[in-house]
Amino acid sequence: MAGEIIRTGGSKAKKGGDQRINVEITADGYLRIPADFSAEHFSYDKCIGSVADGSYVLWPATNYTDAAILMKQRNVAGDRSVLIREIWGDQYPIGNFTALWQASRRRLVVDPETTSKETHE
Repeated sequence: MAGEIIRTGGSKAKKGGDQRINVEITADGYLRIPADFSAEHFSYDKCIGSVADGSYVLWPATNYTDAAILMKQRNVAGDRSVLIREIWGDQYPIGNFTALWQASRRRLVVDPETTSKETHE
């Protein structure tokens, strides 16, 4: 289900723990993130990112972070989108993915190997 957030760490997982969320990466290079997740973890609507070990990673940024990419509101519900091709380049996965929020590292990781094989080139 799109926008679903699953907290990990057992039945006593608390807000702020690791979470799995459903995200979408479009063919034109946008990453779409659910509104409630974005508000909780990307409160400044800015991010930075990289590609590491075949995974695509985003970190929240503040207003004081140079070269951060803006996250835009894409619908009335408040879902956010970010043009990730500016961060990850022109080779990025396309489709729906289960991303992992790693609370201890404050980062969102999209691992295309766990969900889809389609890649934009």
